[in-house]
Amino acid sequence: MFSGRQILKNTLLLTAAALLLRFASMLFQAHLAGRIGAEGLGAVQLLLSVSAFATTLGLAGMRVAASCLCAQAHGKREPEQVQLAAAHCLGSVLVTSTLAAAGLYCAAPLLAERILHEPSAARSLRLLAGLLPAGCAGLVLGGYLTAVGKVWQLTAIDAGERVLGLGLSLLLLRFAPQTVSGACFALLGGELLSSCAADAALYALYRQSWRGVRQTDAPGMARRVGALAAPLALNDLLRAALRALEQFLIPWGLTRAGATRLGAMAAYGTVMGMVFPALMLPSAFLYALVDLLIPELAACRAQGRRERLASVTGQCLRGCCSLALRRACCMRWQSRLRQFCIRANRPGGFCVCSRRWRWFYIWTR
Repeated sequence: MFSGRQILKNTLLLTAAALLLRFASMLFQAHLAGRIGAEGLGAVQLLLSVSAFATTLGLAGMRVAASCLCAQAHGKREPEQVQLAAAHCLGSVLVTSTLAAAGLYCAAPLLAERILHEPSAARSLRLLAGLLPAGCAGLVLGGYLTAVGKVWQLTAIDAGERVLGLGLSLLLLRFAPQTVSGACFALLGGELLSSCAADAALYALYRQSWRGVRQTDAPGMARRVGALAAPLALNDLLRAALRALEQFLIPWGLTRAGATRLGAMAAYGTVMGMVFPALMLPSAFLYALVDLLIPELAACRAQGRRERLASVTGQCLRGCCSLALRRACCMRWQSRLRQFCIRANRPGGFCVCSRRWRWFYIWTR
């Protein structure tokens, strides 16, 4: 279990790393937009929506299950159960992600033609299918490392993976054709290579923790994993499906409103690839806090420390409400300036759009 100071320190560490990596990703998006245009960036964003849905399908709730079960066993000082829970979650996610990858590989031509309207994107979707098991396994191992308190090592590996992926993608872009399919293939190729390298490092840490631990078998562990992961998988899958459907409906709605297909994809790519990531920067703190709270609350529940459980939950709720109110007041103060900008020039329209998205984000988290 972590103390309050440790939770804050680890949250700030994860937040700082996430912010730096998001800034790097935004610079990469700007470079990509200059290479393939805003409409090409919109096609890449649609491909990433398919990637997010496929990852959720392949993950099947195993990341949260690994984090909770490993944290419960770690809180009870049972290293054998920790390793057993991690092994079951890792084996399960390899099966589910492989099945999801096989389905994506077979459906790639249909998705590229009917959904993305880019028949040449089938090659990128099949490459994405190869990336799926490695990415899901890395997420489960990340949940295990968070549960046992190895946050610094996980942060270093995650940062190295993102930097290596961006570097490899830039390198592959130099040799790829200046088309949407070429950019997607270079982007996913860099992510595939960096994900394999990160998985190797994560698995090395995972195997290192096995030293001195007697391997046991518990017949009820598979049932516990399934009972915890099944509702999580269903909830995540429904949310991911709705989110993916929403992403595909945006350019469709713009074309129904009178925009051309290229104009709709350009507007979608500009907002989702450049504006929206900047607006979502404050969410880095919340996501980092959630990643640390899941194993902490699971350990408190396993040890029967109800007072600690209520105290941590109350402090986090009060802190999040305070952060949301401060953001809301700041956005209210800035609204007049943005309304003035919309009258002065056309790019100010994105400011008003940004304001609405931020208000929506603050009050619905």
